[in-house]
Amino acid sequence: AGDTEQPLSPSMFGKGHFAANVRTYAGILRHPLDITGPHSPLLMILGLAGCVLLVARLVRGWRAGVLERPRLQLAWFVAALVSAEFVLTFAYSAGQTLQPASARLFIWLDTFLAFVAAWMLTLVGERLGILRDVLRERSGPVLTVLACAAMFVLHLPVAQEARFINALILTRQAAQTWRFFEQLGDRRILILTDRPGLYTIMDYGALDISVATTNRQCLYELSRHLYRDVYLIQEMDLETKKPKSGFDAWSDVKLESVLEFQNTESVYVRVARVIQ
Repeated sequence: AGDTEQPLSPSMFGKGHFAANVRTYAGILRHPLDITGPHSPLLMILGLAGCVLLVARLVRGWRAGVLERPRLQLAWFVAALVSAEFVLTFAYSAGQTLQPASARLFIWLDTFLAFVAAWMLTLVGERLGILRDVLRERSGPVLTVLACAAMFVLHLPVAQEARFINALILTRQAAQTWRFFEQLGDRRILILTDRPGLYTIMDYGALDISVATTNRQCLYELSRHLYRDVYLIQEMDLETKKPKSGFDAWSDVKLESVLEFQNTESVYVRVARVIQ
């Protein structure tokens, strides 16, 4: 794992990640009316209740001997598939349900719970006396549609404002720096940053700043005109005006700040050029 462009982690999957991610996901249930996150707590509660009901029905049918073999085989297949996906997703180090960049990994789980929740609401609607008297055999689907429409309307305003996605500070930082480097009109530069992969995909040369600043090789290559300039992308503390840990530069090399912008309430980003 000595690749300075994209360092690898030996603990990409693990039991610790699984336990922490499951706790975070389960913690969403403590706030059923919270509509600001990427997952619907109400939908999760209905889906989990539907899963319990579904398992109970399957077990009762299997014990009574009325469950047909193809249905039993299908149930085992779905259970194995969902279990494998559950373990794989939650054991992943980036499988964080409340992290804007990782929430998409759980679309499969939200979709699965949505179908089970709709099935359970249909059963509940069929058993509600008032709806059954008025709508007769159509009471189940009507309740499902009304409940789904209500949850959709409840979450629509927040989804339109993109509050959750706006928490992607890395996306804002990358977009701002990309615009700056594009205005230079020259890709023969070297960028030192904590995420070099964001710039190599844009055809710039890039290295991990923590590795490059402990080794002067990139400065030697600058003097040999392998590239025209060296730029450092640093996260700076807003109060002390000093680089945060991991973003320090050479103490005896003069830098020229060419771009600064605030990215969070306590950090601003500085793009500095090495003075040759």
